[in-house]
Amino acid sequence: YGVCSLSAENWKKRPGWSLLFSMSQPGSDGTMPEPEEAPASLPGDAGQPSPKTWYPLILAAVLVVVDQITKAIIVANVPLFYESGFRIEVIGDFLRIIHARNLGIAFSIGDGLPFVVRKVLFVAMPIVVLLVLVVSLYRSPELTQRQRWFVAAILGGGIGNIIDRIFRPLGVVDFID
Repeated sequence: YGVCSLSAENWKKRPGWSLLFSMSQPGSDGTMPEPEEAPASLPGDAGQPSPKTWYPLILAAVLVVVDQITKAIIVANVPLFYESGFRIEVIGDFLRIIHARNLGIAFSIGDGLPFVVRKVLFVAMPIVVLLVLVVSLYRSPELTQRQRWFVAAILGGGIGNIIDRIFRPLGVVDFID
């Protein structure tokens, strides 16, 4: 059951989509039917989502705060791994705490790109993606409450990394190795 699991029937009920579906389905005489007016809201919608829709955003906010606090602790107390080799072994070599910086994305992909390109690709585009997630969280009647909590966790992590990319010139602080 995916995030984008709206059925064709539900999409037909969305404003603006009836024309698209009617264009793809000509009448028996070959003419195009007139587009139908879309309902103001889907069945079960009262025009606005319930407050429960927004509860997962509390998780996102908490994750952003915890993310920034833990990164501040690491920056203040753990020397950069690349310069010192310092690490805290939590579970042998399986789980270690280190202080690393990442100018790119996962696995330092793109860290050699010019500054402006990195800002566009790694700040502006993720902001657009996060805004799409917030809109999906708010507008999608198909998301289960559990899916909303997972989307909120992704939002929290994404916002934390964007904060690092904007305010930490050395890059995103990574510390779980």
